[in-house]
Amino acid sequence: MAIMYVNNLTFAKVGQRLRATAKVVDTNGNGLQDAVVTVSIKKPLDETFPITSGWYFNFTTNSQGIITEYAPAGWTLHAGGEYEVKVHWIALPGYTWDWHQGFRAMRYTWQ
Repeated sequence: MAIMYVNNLTFAKVGQRLRATAKVVDTNGNGLQDAVVTVSIKKPLDETFPITSGWYFNFTTNSQGIITEYAPAGWTLHAGGEYEVKVHWIALPGYTWDWHQGFRAMRYTWQ
């Protein structure tokens, strides 16, 4: 089985919403289309992460291996508030997710 992982995870403030983008690649750095990625955005940042403080969803990568995720529109984002995006699982036939490589989680402080 070939190896895949997230090699890029970024945040952007888009109006009053938080956007996270991730890229799934193979060991040669090629983006992988149709990988199903389970991710979450959590708030407020705490170590227990009860299910009510986060949002989970599955995304399918585009032709360049990229997914884009937004914090739910109903969330009020506060200056200085910390948020986390976490990759929980990646699935694609013929590939194994190596969660030791690349990014698995990233925190963002809303400015």
